[in-house]
This record gives sequence, structure tokens and C-alpha cells, in this order.
Amino acid sequence: MSGEPDEDENRRRVLRAREAIEGAGWAFDAYARRLTAEWINSDPDDSAGREAIWHRQRALLELKAGLASIINESDNDEVLREHRERNRD
Repeated sequence: MSGEPDEDENRRRVLRAREAIEGAGWAFDAYARRLTAEWINSDPDDSAGREAIWHRQRALLELKAGLASIINESDNDEVLREHRERNRD
């Protein structure tokens, strides 16, 4: 398969991605809670260690939001495409 996927394949990919992210949401949340606990229990004088934990948690949250954003953009593109097709008729 070369080039861009057709519309049906793209819809299937978006659906699979949405299901995967929704299914893995608990894992993101559990890891975020664990990082928060690590930060709370860390030595307040260990600023480098606390900063590393903070950066990992921020990256985790940005990754989760970024993945959801890609799916939302695809959904919005689909709605726009359907709207254009309806108005073309």
C-alpha cells in the first residue's frame, strides 16, 4: 500500500486509534498518579530529581493531549468533508 490511505481506511485508523487511546487512558492516569506520588515523597532539597519528575509528568500529559488532538482534528476534517459533500449536491 503506497501513498495516502483512502477515506474508509482513514476512518478505520481513526476509530482504532480512538479506541486505543480510550483503552489506555487508565494507564496514562495511573502513571500520572505515580509520578505525582514520587514528587510528593521526594526530598524537597533534591531540586534536580523533582524537576525530572515534573518534566516526565508534563511530557506524559502533553502526549496524551496530543494524541487526542490528532483524533479530534481527524473527526473535524471528516465533518467538514461531509458538510462540503452535502453542499455540493
